[in-house]
Amino acid sequence: MEGQKINYLDKQVHIYSLGTDAFLFKEERELKKKVARLSDLRSLRRKKNSISKKIIEFKEELQTATNEEEKKQLNKKIVSRQRQLDYYEWLREIFREVTDLNYKNETEKINDKLDFYKKEFQKTVDANDKIRVLNKFNLNPKAIISVFESTLTRKLKMDTESVEPSNDIFIVEVYNNKVLKDLLDNGFYFNNELYIYYASSSGQIRDKKTMWIKESKWKDLELSLMCGLKEIDINAKGGMSINKFLSYKALTTSASAPWIEFKEWIDKSIVVDDVKVTLNRTVDYVDRNTYEIERKENYPIELEITDGAGMCLPIVSESLFGEGKYKNFQFRAPFMKGLISCVPFDKMLKGKESLIIEDAWGDEHDIIKENVSIIFFKSQMKMKNYFDSWKHYKKNFTDYNCEAAIMNPEEDIIQNAKLNYQYLQSLVDMEDSEIDKLVKSTNEDIVNIGSDLNTMLRVLSADESNTNKNYLQQAIEIFPELLHDEHVKQTIKLVKSSLVKEGRAGKLNIDGKFTYVLPDWYYVMNRIFFNKEQALLEDGQIYCELYQEGKVNCLRSPSLSFEHVIHGNVKTDEMKNWFITKGTYVSPFSMMSKILMMDYDGDKIMVSPSECLIGAVERNKELLDAVPLEYKMGVADPQLINSDNIFESLKIAFEAGEGIGIISNNISKCWNANNVKFDYLTIQKLTSYNNFLIDAAKTLDLPKPPPDLQEKWDELNKEKLPYFFKFAKSKKTKTVLPKNESTVNKIGNSISKKNIYFRHVVNKFDYRMLLSKCIKDTEYYYDKETDQMIIDTYTYLDQNKKKFMNSDETEDSDRKSQKKKQWVYKYIRKKLLEIKPDPYKVADVLIRYLYTGKYIDKDSPFKTTLWEVFGRQILKNIKHNLIEGLVCEDCKCRFRKVKNKKARCEECQKKKEREDAKLRKQKERAKKKIS
Repeated sequence: MEGQKINYLDKQVHIYSLGTDAFLFKEERELKKKVARLSDLRSLRRKKNSISKKIIEFKEELQTATNEEEKKQLNKKIVSRQRQLDYYEWLREIFREVTDLNYKNETEKINDKLDFYKKEFQKTVDANDKIRVLNKFNLNPKAIISVFESTLTRKLKMDTESVEPSNDIFIVEVYNNKVLKDLLDNGFYFNNELYIYYASSSGQIRDKKTMWIKESKWKDLELSLMCGLKEIDINAKGGMSINKFLSYKALTTSASAPWIEFKEWIDKSIVVDDVKVTLNRTVDYVDRNTYEIERKENYPIELEITDGAGMCLPIVSESLFGEGKYKNFQFRAPFMKGLISCVPFDKMLKGKESLIIEDAWGDEHDIIKENVSIIFFKSQMKMKNYFDSWKHYKKNFTDYNCEAAIMNPEEDIIQNAKLNYQYLQSLVDMEDSEIDKLVKSTNEDIVNIGSDLNTMLRVLSADESNTNKNYLQQAIEIFPELLHDEHVKQTIKLVKSSLVKEGRAGKLNIDGKFTYVLPDWYYVMNRIFFNKEQALLEDGQIYCELYQEGKVNCLRSPSLSFEHVIHGNVKTDEMKNWFITKGTYVSPFSMMSKILMMDYDGDKIMVSPSECLIGAVERNKELLDAVPLEYKMGVADPQLINSDNIFESLKIAFEAGEGIGIISNNISKCWNANNVKFDYLTIQKLTSYNNFLIDAAKTLDLPKPPPDLQEKWDELNKEKLPYFFKFAKSKKTKTVLPKNESTVNKIGNSISKKNIYFRHVVNKFDYRMLLSKCIKDTEYYYDKETDQMIIDTYTYLDQNKKKFMNSDETEDSDRKSQKKKQWVYKYIRKKLLEIKPDPYKVADVLIRYLYTGKYIDKDSPFKTTLWEVFGRQILKNIKHNLIEGLVCEDCKCRFRKVKNKKARCEECQKKKEREDAKLRKQKERAKKKIS
C-alpha cells in the first residue's frame, strides 16, 4: 500500500492584501493624504537637526574612505537623508499657512491643523452612504501576497502555477472601523463585480484582517463550502457565536492537501460524545470578577480528554501515508476540524460480532457491522446542532461535493526542538553549572559550524531530520561539496550570527522534541465501548516512544506562568500494542492539559528528558509553590448572523487581539525583575487575564481587571523591556533595561561569540556539476547578446526584488516577507523565461555567470534568487551529473569532463600539465648536456 502523496506546503496562489484605505473615495483620499503629510512634517521637523548632523558625519567619513564599497554605501546614506530634508522643505512649502511662523507657534499650528484634518477625514468617512469601490491603483506588486493552497483555493480553481494574482478573494486589513462597517453592510465593487465578506480566522482576527470573496463565486460554492447550510438556516435556530462562526468558515482557508479517499471513509465513520473526567486537585483559583487568587484543596476540575481528537484504524493511516505508517494528522472538513490519531481500536472488539453505541445525536450504531474505521468526537463537529443527524451531514457532504483535507502529518523523523526565553524565564533560580550544561550544545554548534561536516549539514537543515528541504538543502545533502560555494558559506555565516543572537535570547538546543499530545486511548475506548474506567497510564505518567523510561519535562508555548510539567515516561508491552504513533500519550488523571492550556485538536508539546532542566524545574516549582491556575471562562451568547453583529463582534475581537502581545511582554518584565518571588502573584493574575483576552476573541466576554491590577498594568506598560529582548525581538537599546542577573540574561552571557573559521571538510567543488551542459569558456549558451540579456535581466530583478517584499521593521516582518517571497521569485522566473523558454539553458547561463566570475570579480556569495528560481533544474542536473561525472585521480573530487578524455579535475589537470612541462624541460636539458 503506497498511500496518497501528501504535499500541502509546495503549492501557493497569489492574492492581494490591502488596507481599508484602498476603498476611500476621492475626497476622503485627499483628506487622508493631508493627514499623512502633516504627520510627516511634524515627524521630520523633530528629526531635521539629527538628519543634518548625520549627513555631515557621513561626508566626513567619505573623505577618508578608501574602500569603493564603503564609499558607495556612504553615498547612498547621504542621498537618502538628503531626500528626507528635501521632502521636509517641500512639505513646509505646501503648508505655508502653518510653517511661516515662529518655532513655538509653528508647533501649535501644525498640531491644530493635523487634528482638524483628522476630524474632517473621519467626518467625511462617517457621512458616506454609497457602496465603496476598490481603487485599482492600490493593486500594485507590493500588495501581492502568496498563500498556501487550501480547500477554498481549490474550490475556486485558483492556478498554483500562475504568477498573476487572483481576483476571486482579497484580504483587507482594517485601519478604519467605519469603512469596515460600510463594506460589511454593502460589500464593495471591483471590475463591476460585487465582493462580500467571507470570514476571518483566529490569526487574521489578531492581525485585524478580513477575507472577501466575489459574490458570484460564493453563490456557486456556498453549499459545498458549508455542507448544505446557509446563514438563514443557522439564524432560524437562534443564530450562534459570531466569531466562532467566522473562524469555522475560515477552516476552508487552512493550508492543506485534499483527502481524496474521505468520500469513501465518511460512510465508515461516526461522531460520538466526548469523554470527560472530573479530578479533585489543589489549584490557585482566580476569581474572574476581582482577580483575587485563593488556594483551594480538592477542587473539582472537569477535563474533556478527547477535546478535538478522534481515532482512525491503521488501515486509514496506511491509505494516506503508506504501508506500516501509523501517524497522527490534522484534518479539515466543512465545520469539522481537529486531530486524527491512528489507534487499533478494532483489536479491542476482536471476537465480538456486534457492539451498539450511541452517536452524538443519540442514534444507535453497530460499529462492527457498519465496519466503522474512523471515530470522531463531538468537539470536532463544530456545528453539530445545525445538522439533524450524522446521516444528514454525510448526505450533504456527498450531495454538495464537499472536500475534506489533511495537514501537518506526523514527521517520519522528528527533529530536536529548541528552548525559548518563555520556558527559561520562570526558572528564576538557576545555578551557573546548570546554565553551562544548557548552553553546551548551542555553543558547540557555534564553534564547530565552519569546521564539522555534520554540524554544517544540521544547521543548514540539509540532513535527514528535515523532511521538507528546499532545493538548495537537497543539493547540499547529496553533493556536500557545495559547502565550498561562497553563497553557502555566506549562508553559514548568517546562520552562525543567528545562532548567537538566538542563544542570547534563550533559544537553545535541547534534547527534546515536539510531538502531538494525545489522550490515553485505551481509557477512551473502554469508556465509549464498555463504559469502563480502565486506563494504562496513571496520574503523573505519559508514554512517548521517542524516549527511554524516566522523568521528562513537558512544555508548550506560550508559557507565561510556571508551565512546566514533570511526568514519568513509562513503557510496557501493553502500551506498545495500543500507542502506535510517535505522539505523547497523557494519563486521563493528569492535570497537564490544565497547566499547559492545551487541547488535543493538534496541539504539540515539547518532551525533554534533560536532567539539568528537570532538576531546575523541580527546585523552582518548590521555590514558587506553583500549582495549576483555575478560572472560569466566559460563554459566548448566540446572535443572529448579520452585518451589524459581525461588525460589533469583529470590533471587540480586534481590540482584544491588540492586548495579547502586550500582556506577554509585561509578564516577561515581571519574571526578569529583581523581585520575582514577590511579584509571582501579579504574573498569575496577568496570565489569567491573557487567557481571558484570548478567549474574548470568540466569546466577546472579557472580565475587566480591578483597579489594583489595572494600576500594576499601567506601571508595567511604562517600564522598559528586559535586556534580552534586544535579541529575542530585535528591540532597540533605548527600549530595554540595562542587563541584570535574570536567568535569560545570564544565559546570554554564556553564549560563545567565537569567530567562524572554515575548514576543508569535503572535497573541492566543481561548479560544472550544477550545469545541464558543459561548454568551453569561450562559447555562449545562446549568443553573446542573448546570454548578456539574461544576465542583465536577472541582475536588475535580483537587485530590486526587495521593492516588492515587505520590509517593515516589525516582529512578524519575516512572516509577512515569506508570504511575498514565492510570488517575487515566480515573477523573476517568468521574466527570464520570456527571453528564452528553456529553464535548463537559462539556468546554465546564470550558473556560469555567478560561479565563475566571468562577468564579475569573483564567485558571487549571493545566489538565493538563482536557487529559488531554478533550484528544481539545478538539483536535477546534480543528480544526473553525480551518475555521469568523474572522480579526479589526484584529489578525488567529483567533476564534469569538458574534453572527451580526462581523468583529472581542471585544477589537478593544470598542475599535472605544469609538472609534465617541467619534466620535459629537465629531460631536454639533460640531453643537451650529454650531447
